[in-house]
Amino acid sequence: MRNRTRSWVSATVMILALMLPLLTGAPAESPAQESPQTDSNSEVIDPAVEWNETAVRALEALGSGKASSSAFEVLRQKLADERDQALAIAESGSILSKSVQAQIDALGAAPDGDSSERADIAARRAELNESLAAADAPVIAAREAFNRANVLISEIDRVIRARESVKLTTLLPTPLNPFNWAGAFAEMQDYLGRVLVEFETSIANPSKATPLKIRLIASGLLLVLSLAVVFIILPVTLRSMNAKAKRVDVKTTHSGWGLLAVLARLVLASLAGILAYSAYSTLDISSTAARSLIRVVPAVGAFLVISYWLGYVIFAPDAPERRLMKLPDHQARTGFWIVIGVGLVLVVELAIEASEKDMTFLPGTHAVASVFALLPGAFLLWVFGSMAQRSTKAQTGSDNLEHPSYTAALVQLLARTLQVLAIAIVVLALSGFTALARFVLSGCALSLGVIGILLVIDRLIVSVLGLAAGVSGRQYGETRQSFLSIAIGLTMSIAALPVIALIWGARPADISEFWRLMTEGVVVGGTRLSATVVLVFAFTLLVGLVASRWLQRFLGSAVLPRTHLDSGAQSALRTGIGYLGATVSFMLAVGFAGIDLSSLAIVFGALSVGLGFGLQAVVSNFICGIILLIERPFKEGDWIEVSGYSGIVRKIAVRFTRLETFDRDDVIVPNTDLITGTVKNMTLSTITGRVIVPVGIAYGSDIEKAEGIFVDIMLAHPDVLREPAPAVLFKGLGDSALDFELRCFISNVGLGLTVRSDLLAGVYRELDKAGIEIPFPQRDLHIRTYSGLTDLSAQDPSEAEPKASPQTG
Repeated sequence: MRNRTRSWVSATVMILALMLPLLTGAPAESPAQESPQTDSNSEVIDPAVEWNETAVRALEALGSGKASSSAFEVLRQKLADERDQALAIAESGSILSKSVQAQIDALGAAPDGDSSERADIAARRAELNESLAAADAPVIAAREAFNRANVLISEIDRVIRARESVKLTTLLPTPLNPFNWAGAFAEMQDYLGRVLVEFETSIANPSKATPLKIRLIASGLLLVLSLAVVFIILPVTLRSMNAKAKRVDVKTTHSGWGLLAVLARLVLASLAGILAYSAYSTLDISSTAARSLIRVVPAVGAFLVISYWLGYVIFAPDAPERRLMKLPDHQARTGFWIVIGVGLVLVVELAIEASEKDMTFLPGTHAVASVFALLPGAFLLWVFGSMAQRSTKAQTGSDNLEHPSYTAALVQLLARTLQVLAIAIVVLALSGFTALARFVLSGCALSLGVIGILLVIDRLIVSVLGLAAGVSGRQYGETRQSFLSIAIGLTMSIAALPVIALIWGARPADISEFWRLMTEGVVVGGTRLSATVVLVFAFTLLVGLVASRWLQRFLGSAVLPRTHLDSGAQSALRTGIGYLGATVSFMLAVGFAGIDLSSLAIVFGALSVGLGFGLQAVVSNFICGIILLIERPFKEGDWIEVSGYSGIVRKIAVRFTRLETFDRDDVIVPNTDLITGTVKNMTLSTITGRVIVPVGIAYGSDIEKAEGIFVDIMLAHPDVLREPAPAVLFKGLGDSALDFELRCFISNVGLGLTVRSDLLAGVYRELDKAGIEIPFPQRDLHIRTYSGLTDLSAQDPSEAEPKASPQTG
């Protein structure tokens, strides 16, 4: 089984190495910039020869299948380096070939068919074609080497993954068999006895440069100093810092003493670990039986220090206000010891893995020894998952258990997953799949460590930002939700993905291959799209859109209000500038990113056909919206009627127009209805309009007197225009009244209902004063009697016979 801790460390080193050129600004070395290799006689070596040799070695190793995984890794790295070199040559091409091609182009196009050209030109063309073929030979060889290296690297990766899969799925004897324990204890006792004997011999070896007594004294002093840091200096320092932090009023400022306490705990714990390791190194112990075990001693110290620090920072048993997981004090103390226990489990796992490299144990010994790490580790993971669920419920509250927040739901999902994996570890360990169980345990533990480190770093960064900005305790939660904090957390999460991938089985070569694909990109339609191209495109487009939006606001607030343009024209101009800015931003982004759109014309053409059918209505509304902004048959604030709706235009968008009716309802009208339908605009050229008020007076009234009253009422109203003059029309003789219409023009058509109401009130009032009746519907009822009804009423109803109805001719 591969060493997970070394993979973790190698991933961190690799990420720092990849980011170092970006942080320092130093240009990354490219294989194309390397000087040609020379031999001892200063003769230039053709890189194709070396590429062929490496390819032959790779083919032989893959054919035999006897090479170790480490040998395959070395061979793969060699192929990857040569592939990068070949790609650089293939992409850059040859200067000589470009110059020769330019000379050929200067001769003009070669004649077609039976046409002939001058002999000297034909000879020169043939000579240049031969030179071009010779110049293109290195480029062709580089392309061949690149493709061949890709195939060989993929095959090597397949072989290594297959071997790792076999290791993980190997079935060992089950630890439930008691006969395996006797042999396992015997082997472990033999191994530990050999190690102790070699330790004693190494310490008492008289050939050491430093006498044993001096080494023991120096080691003892260093150990005492380490214990003094742990039990005296560390507690006293932290108590002092915590006391000063509690004396600060957190309602007015966020104290930096808490931040210093977190950092001091890490520094002092690391100092204690360094002193302890120095005490061990001073003894100058060497052992051939525990060579690998000795090498992991620094890693053991690092695991213990980090687990101690993370446990205190996450659970903070003595500082509830700085506790990342909101738990009661007793559960927080339990959580701290759980983290310490997980660190110890990793230490035991690391020691078992190192001992397996130093001595060949029986399969049963592997299974039995791993139980001492797997079962406690699974138990701790289960308890930790339960605590995470309780912490989430405590933060969410009992009222939100059915609908928790996104973060709470994610934490609950991770906690349940952790508990399921804990059960899986126990089942795998007891069934004999020891390697797979150890893989899951180390993956869970190290992943939790990475997540914990990310949370602590996020808390430290937010605390530093709060201190720098003087954020009060009330605003501390808002600071955690600020854009900068979210961006920092997202960046750290992305940076941690390679580490998580390495923990869960990815190789450094897989990470480097992914990075190569991101930087070199893929070819789409003749254009190479890489992470750099995408970032440049996105950044340029974002800057352009922000600049166009700023220009829109500047024009809308400082320039356009000073012009004589109406609000509709100003809105249309701002919208047009927005579209123009988006178009120019897109073109600039394409240019700066170096994307050749001509090579993507076929792809865009196919997409446009599909989008044309699927988004036909949307595109039609968009085009109609642009037409509305250009032709401006109406503008914002106009009163229009369309599709049976009447209201004020509030917004003209690219897809729809929003009307606000006089009932304060918003009506969304597609722009196609406004272009293809009939639109009545009451305020397009002027806001004046005519009001028509029907009025009826009783028969027998004085018509001339009534008309004079109607005219006086209209002229007396302040909103009625004198020109054109108001008019009264005698419309007809109605059933119950003489029908008139009062017609007048008003200064603002929007006041039509108010003017109509005022005119009707005036008509009623003035007609009443003049004694002119406003009639209501009347009907005349004529009753005719029938003489036979009296005779019929005198008869007995039983004797009465029905009579035939009189018939009319």
